[in-house]
Amino acid sequence: MLEGIVVYVDGQRYVMPRLTMRIVKDHWPDLVKLRKLATSGTPEEQAEAVPQLAEKQMDMIAAALRRNYPGFARAALDDLEIGQLPKTFNALVSFSNFETPAEVEAQGEAVSP
Repeated sequence: MLEGIVVYVDGQRYVMPRLTMRIVKDHWPDLVKLRKLATSGTPEEQAEAVPQLAEKQMDMIAAALRRNYPGFARAALDDLEIGQLPKTFNALVSFSNFETPAEVEAQGEAVSP
């Protein structure tokens, strides 16, 4: 089992390891675009981007969890409490020593995985 941070999904304990470059490459560009739309798009763009942003964050969490639990189903995260999603995602990004989209946006830099 890879080193990671402890997260709970439906009351079950999991050890979530760091993001890999493949996970970042597959998901990060879309995540940054959605984050920008969710925070500074038109009301219509925001309404569309927020759920997509949540989906992308859950995709990345699931991909990280599958590193230790190959059979982990992405659908298991559908019942994650809404308040836990940003905490879990930010913990994963921080543990991986990577910047969050908000930090990148604040710095005005583009992320190139």
